Amino acid sequence: MNSSRPTLVYHLALSFTALIYGVNYFTMKWIFDIGHLHPLGVLCIRSFFSSLFFVVFYLLFLREKIKSWADFGRMLLCALTGMVINQAMFIWGVSQTTLVNAAVLQTMSPVFVFIATIFIGQEIITKKKVTGLSLSLAGAALLVIANAEGNFSFSSKTLTGDLMIMVNAAVYGIYLVIAKPLFLKYNLFTLQAWQFGLAALVNIPLGAGYVQEIQFADLPIKAWFGLAFFIVFATIVAYILYAWALKHMNPSSVSVYIYFQPVFVSVISVLLNEGTVTFEKIIYILIIFSGVYLVTSRTNSALPPKGTIPVIAP
Repeated sequence: MNSSRPTLVYHLALSFTALIYGVNYFTMKWIFDIGHLHPLGVLCIRSFFSSLFFVVFYLLFLREKIKSWADFGRMLLCALTGMVINQAMFIWGVSQTTLVNAAVLQTMSPVFVFIATIFIGQEIITKKKVTGLSLSLAGAALLVIANAEGNFSFSSKTLTGDLMIMVNAAVYGIYLVIAKPLFLKYNLFTLQAWQFGLAALVNIPLGAGYVQEIQFADLPIKAWFGLAFFIVFATIVAYILYAWALKHMNPSSVSVYIYFQPVFVSVISVLLNEGTVTFEKIIYILIIFSGVYLVTSRTNSALPPKGTIPVIAP
């Protein structure tokens, strides 16, 4: 793990995940604005197919045993934070607020991760990390607002959705922190199978009634594509890549890649003729890259000995 090549691979994986979530902001509109699907119905469909994939893969190729009840308890907590509360709050929150508001509020997730890792002793505060996190947060928020072109605002109409997105950001930050020790001990597919399987026991009954109301034969092609992208890429592929990177990097270094999402949203908007390139946006993008570099540079993301919880040197 001392060569730069493996580390580069993890950074590329996280960058690709940010691209997926950037695209997902556009395809989510097809699910709700065109397909008019209920958030809990979407959660149920997503949970069913993603858990089916991971559980079948686990049963066919792994069958790794959980070593202790303590690990199982942590796995259950991960399922609740990363696959139940987090997913429900995001899907429902996006349907109750604007995509711009959601994008701005999600930039708080790495902040929650950083606070949590410090609180439980996984990392310590360094000037380099705080500076990088602050730069990334500021650059991402400003870029999202610049892309909104006057359509960014918090109001009583979006309050419910805004609060849900905040909970989503906080809970996912907690998930990354509490999941880290498990990814040091188990195969990532073992963990995803158990976590998604446990989450499905809650998510599927919660949204089954709304799925029964969907007239699938009448769904527009874009809504079908949006659902497929959401399940295959924004869930299965994204969770695999995040888990793989989390196994080898610190939670805060993994979470900070959320700041690449508005960069990809900006690029995609230009490609779709829905946005423009300005000097102001380029500056914000450079600020984001600078901040991410500071947070994920070698002194901040070096790995501890295998089997231990990472601590960052000052």
